[in-house]
Amino acid sequence: MPQNYPEVEEFIPLYDMAQWAAEYPKLIYTYMSDLKEADLSQMIKTPPYDRLEQILGQKPVDANLAETILQVAVHCSHHRGQVNSRIRELNGEPPIVDFIAWVWLGKPNAIWPV
Repeated sequence: MPQNYPEVEEFIPLYDMAQWAAEYPKLIYTYMSDLKEADLSQMIKTPPYDRLEQILGQKPVDANLAETILQVAVHCSHHRGQVNSRIRELNGEPPIVDFIAWVWLGKPNAIWPV
């Protein structure tokens, strides 16, 4: 999947980031629909992250595409939890972000402010 990331300065006003991000679900759906089972074993070259090597205590081993896709989903869940914790720290009530709640709601499409 091509990685063409704009510079942060391109998102002024911040609303522009929402417009850019709104395209992601369509792109990822198309990408995932075109994947073949054999593609999932393709190795993904780990960039030479010096900091990652310091954290792990060794040079990272490459992951395959299936492992990388799983990492994206799991890592996103981690960040949703972080955001909810921060909202609670500010005495707010975060929205429900559980996957199963989305299923219970009938899997509605995202509503983007664009």
